[in-house]
Amino acid sequence: MGPPPHRDDEVGGVKLIKSWTADRWIASGLAVFSIFYVILAYNLPRFSMATIIDAHVFPMFIGIVQFALSIWLWLDSRDTAKKDSPWKSLELRGGLFMVLLSAVYIEMLPSIGFIVSTFIFLAISPYILGWKNWVISLVLAAILSMGTYWLFSTLMVPLPKGILGF
Repeated sequence: MGPPPHRDDEVGGVKLIKSWTADRWIASGLAVFSIFYVILAYNLPRFSMATIIDAHVFPMFIGIVQFALSIWLWLDSRDTAKKDSPWKSLELRGGLFMVLLSAVYIEMLPSIGFIVSTFIFLAISPYILGWKNWVISLVLAAILSMGTYWLFSTLMVPLPKGILGF
């Protein structure tokens, strides 16, 4: 009996990078991003007054949690027999349209105001992502945009007024 047949995607029983799943690639990218994020958060300027929690604490917490979740995803993706990855059926077109819609939203915000631009953004987003029930989308967009405006105005946070004047 000779040695077992050699597989191109394994060296010494270790799977090579080309056999990684999409989950593993995404987890690796998020882990690298998280490390840079934590470094940048640590370098945020500190308050000059004595405080219990400084400006860098919450961003550092977010970065550490994101790093831990990316490691968890990386470890969870070890099982290559798992064929039900949510990334297989992902359509990048919807994501690209959402990025484009977000850019348009940011540009519209100062000129037409928070309520109108947020309503349009929240009404169109579900359709781009595959939701076809316009009635619910429009009702939720109206409730969320006006409710968010009311909350921020109650907290005295200024929002762009735009064409409606409020």
